[in-house]
Amino acid sequence: MGSLTVRNITKIKQAIIDNDGIVSKAAKSLGVSRCNLHVFITKHGLRTVTDEARHEIKDVMEDQFFNAIRNGEPWAVKFGLTTLCKDRGYVERIEQTGAEGGPVEVKVKYADLPEWQEPTTSHSNGHIRIKPDLLTVKLNGR
Repeated sequence: MGSLTVRNITKIKQAIIDNDGIVSKAAKSLGVSRCNLHVFITKHGLRTVTDEARHEIKDVMEDQFFNAIRNGEPWAVKFGLTTLCKDRGYVERIEQTGAEGGPVEVKVKYADLPEWQEPTTSHSNGHIRIKPDLLTVKLNGR
């Protein structure tokens, strides 16, 4: 084809659809640059064509995913449970610990705080210690 004109808009739309909304592939099939096709798409309001083509591919992917679940593919079942069934309690829990399984320590340095904002108090619960130049928070790793 080699040219992007309104007269060829039907062929341009079809190239976008045939190439699943991937502009670089559509441009190659039309014999034009990707950049020029992007400009044409924007100028002539064809973004909906690319979006619709991509939505069709998403539908295909979802169909394959649900078929894998129906076929009992373990990866698909696990992924489906942890993403689609959170409301039923299927969530992944990740525990984080500090060095050698100990508590996580977070240290925050204060930079140039005015004197009235300097942290100076200590907390007696043993989990939080505040010093004038450093805040250390220990989390129990549970």
